[in-house]
Amino acid sequence: MEELQLKKDGAIWILDNIENNLQQIYNHFRSLKSENERLRKELERLRSESYKDEELTRMKSDYDQMKADYFRGFPISKEKEDKIKLWQEEIINNYPSDVGTIGGRFHYEFIPTGIGTIGTIVDSITKEKLTFQEIS
Repeated sequence: MEELQLKKDGAIWILDNIENNLQQIYNHFRSLKSENERLRKELERLRSESYKDEELTRMKSDYDQMKADYFRGFPISKEKEDKIKLWQEEIINNYPSDVGTIGGRFHYEFIPTGIGTIGTIVDSITKEKLTFQEIS
């Protein structure tokens, strides 16, 4: 059998037995395919871990929000709390008083219903009310 020489980028490849050379090429192809599959699975695993990290971050954010709601002492949102504080400041500015120096000027009323809870804050001096949580 005659030797076959191929030139590629200056390097010489000698093919002395076509059957052995094809087997080597096939084996190399199989190893590359196997490595490719391994890397694809590793990429999926890393993406999955990234998703888990994102999910944990979202869950921590939700937990922190729930914890903040809990520390307010009753189930109202931050937006509603801000609305209440603005209303209290307006009432105090319009009707200043020495009563309630330890926070007794305002009281909350919660009315549970079958479809939600109605929340109201009442000024004990002026008897003005702000309903901050209504049933929609």
